[in-house]
Amino acid sequence: MKMKTLMSLIVSLVLITNINAQSISSFFDRLEDGDEYAVITINREMFRMIAAFDVDIDDQAVKELVKNIKRIRIFVNEETASYSDYKEIKRLAASSTLTNLISVKDGDERVELFTNPTDDEQYVNGLILLVREEDQNVFIEIDGKINLAALSKLTDKMDIDGFKHLNKIQTKEEK
Repeated sequence: MKMKTLMSLIVSLVLITNINAQSISSFFDRLEDGDEYAVITINREMFRMIAAFDVDIDDQAVKELVKNIKRIRIFVNEETASYSDYKEIKRLAASSTLTNLISVKDGDERVELFTNPTDDEQYVNGLILLVREEDQNVFIEIDGKINLAALSKLTDKMDIDGFKHLNKIQTKEEK
């Protein structure tokens, strides 16, 4: 009897996790299919190409990060951004199995960082960054095994809206 209860619980948790992941993914797919957001998608193949080239990446952790990223999707709306979009994705992320690492409220600016944690405190399995400034929304979804310190170093070199907020991430080793 206990085994059946345990198995039911495990199956329920897997289904709930899968449903939550699908609803977040569905939200981003809806934005990608619409015309309100500029969307940048960088797939695994691009990261493999970067890793294969003799790119000047000094840090081994950053090289590992580039190899482990599956996809990055960046959604930007600078003109007609709806606060309801921000609230909806924040609600979906908060009700999922994701962990909110950072929450910043400064005047009209809002920043939320959600991750899917692992047993290793330096790594997460995916990340969602939500940024709301005045009439602008920036949503960043990164899929893959991510070393947060390496991500912060890599994004310092990139000039993409929203990434500037990732430099607030530090591992316990760096503090």
